[in-house]
Amino acid sequence: MRELRVRARSRKVDTGFRKERATSNPGLNPGLEQVPRLVFRGACSSVIKIAALAAIGFATGCASLAGAPAKPETTASLPETPVFLQTDVLGLEAGALDTLLGPAVLTRREGSGEFRRYAFARCELIVILYPDDSGKAAVRRLDAAAKNSGEDKPGLDFCLAGGLARQAAG
Repeated sequence: MRELRVRARSRKVDTGFRKERATSNPGLNPGLEQVPRLVFRGACSSVIKIAALAAIGFATGCASLAGAPAKPETTASLPETPVFLQTDVLGLEAGALDTLLGPAVLTRREGSGEFRRYAFARCELIVILYPDDSGKAAVRRLDAAAKNSGEDKPGLDFCLAGGLARQAAG
């Protein structure tokens, strides 16, 4: 922090900024009058500039998000006979899941848990396996993600009902 200095004669406090007059260059702008402005010196200048930029950025960011409606999940009509239901997948152990859905497009192990992503006809199915109290890893969580960035997130039932991408293609 900058230390405040007191002038002995006038007892004025130097707060780190002063008023100056902007001088115009008559050759460049002959009609420009002298305009008073504040000139900030030292650390005070940087702090004020950063605070002003942050406030402007925050205000514009909030304004742009305020009017944006949330994207709803895709809930198009489900087929009469869905290929998969949540109950078909939840609780399955890793081997049974491989038998039902085949190999995952992506598998990532983290600690004792496992994250798998499967390519479905209408979405990407996210499957999370982690062990229960007995130590056996099984499907504990399911989620659906859009196939392409920027698309609406599909509903889980809608995703499962369409089946695997290779089943839809063949």
